[in-house]
Amino acid sequence: MKKTHDKDQSPQTDAAKKPESKKSPRKSSRVKKPAKSGKKTARFADYLYPEPPEGFVVIGTSQVITEFAQPLLEKFPFRADDIKKINQVFSVVPEIWNYTLEPPSKKKEADMVSLISRRLGFDKKRAQDFLNMMTERREFLFPLAIQPQGTPFLFMRKQVCYLIDQFDYKTLDLVPEVLGPDSLDNEWVAQLRELDLCIKKSVPYDKWEKLLNKVEDAVAGRFGDWLQKKNAGEYEEDFLFISTMYLEFIYAYEHEAPITLTHEPGKYIVGFCVDFLLRKTSIPAWKYALAPASLKLFYTFLYEKEYLSEPPDHMFQFLDSLDPLYVELLKEEFS
Repeated sequence: MKKTHDKDQSPQTDAAKKPESKKSPRKSSRVKKPAKSGKKTARFADYLYPEPPEGFVVIGTSQVITEFAQPLLEKFPFRADDIKKINQVFSVVPEIWNYTLEPPSKKKEADMVSLISRRLGFDKKRAQDFLNMMTERREFLFPLAIQPQGTPFLFMRKQVCYLIDQFDYKTLDLVPEVLGPDSLDNEWVAQLRELDLCIKKSVPYDKWEKLLNKVEDAVAGRFGDWLQKKNAGEYEEDFLFISTMYLEFIYAYEHEAPITLTHEPGKYIVGFCVDFLLRKTSIPAWKYALAPASLKLFYTFLYEKEYLSEPPDHMFQFLDSLDPLYVELLKEEFS
């Protein structure tokens, strides 16, 4: 099991049903697909998880620290906007995690107790008790002996049953008016089409990375504005978060064959929902079930802004057929 690093394991909070970030992280190079595990199951074609032992679920490595750190959420009442305090407290968690993976020694234990005491404001006894509890928690949730090798996933012991279901579209009361493009929309649509041309011509990534960054920023801003005007309701920011992650997946992730937003739906949509989104984000389990609805809204937005020349009915049909299967997979993984 690999050690974690602070810069890769920033804590993410779930406040007022808002996603952890409105924008996906920047990349200096295209993201490579992770190596697949040698042990496969019959789930969703090429996007396969290692089969967990009974009583365990598969989670992406990006979720590990969030799950491991749950006791801190109970001890410290955070506000969602108190980023400095959150980072200060949670910075100790990856170090505790790494400590639990190393051979024990009195010196390492004393150093860790001192670190916990400084960062969390605990006295020595309380810091020692907390370290003992977290060490036991890591071994209980993530026993080293059963962890898969050579995959971006870990096995975690089941603790909680999550309420996961298909999104109820009846809860949406969208404004029926078509919100056509304005001058700002025409600009980013032209940039997006230029980006598509680079993809189709196999132009090297470093030649259009800056263009991608501009497109990501523009689309996120305009789609967020569109969702507000459409009255997307309480899930507005979740729809935005998932859709911007999807945009990153399409253009900043290395696929077997070049694809753009105009491609027919298929394996890559499944790959985004059941692999990329679960592995790259750490959000409450029920929010993953919003992915099909998020993408339907995103493609409606692309059509209204005239990036798409025809209604995305084929995309809607595919997402409707995927939705129940996807929800069943989420229930199996998280329940």
